[in-house]
Amino acid sequence: MPSNVREALDAQREAILGELIERRSQWFDQEMEKLDHWAEDKRAGLKLDLKDLDGQVRELKKQIRRTGNLPDKLALQREIRELEKKRYEAWRAYDEAARTIEGQKDGLLDQVEEHLKQDVTTEDLFTISFEIA
Repeated sequence: MPSNVREALDAQREAILGELIERRSQWFDQEMEKLDHWAEDKRAGLKLDLKDLDGQVRELKKQIRRTGNLPDKLALQREIRELEKKRYEAWRAYDEAARTIEGQKDGLLDQVEEHLKQDVTTEDLFTISFEIA
């Protein structure tokens, strides 16, 4: 095969591989961005939930201080305990979501790494020869 044809084929091959790498890079960036946005949404939702629960607990504590009735104080204290349990569960759900996100990121990294290990080979399928008469 003439060297100029080989050079043209090599240049085309490199261009195709470069485009493939660029597409994979864009896909990777998009997937990581999706995971990051999802994580941010989870954190924002948790903060709102925790803020709401904390506000409810503060309000119940104010009610306890204003109430002179012991049975009412006990009932309010039980409500506080229930809210604190909900708060604990919210934190647990957040931790679980964080682990899930990290697992997805690890899976994505493994997948991209596997793509990078792929080997590209070329094979001549046929040869055309001609003669100018």
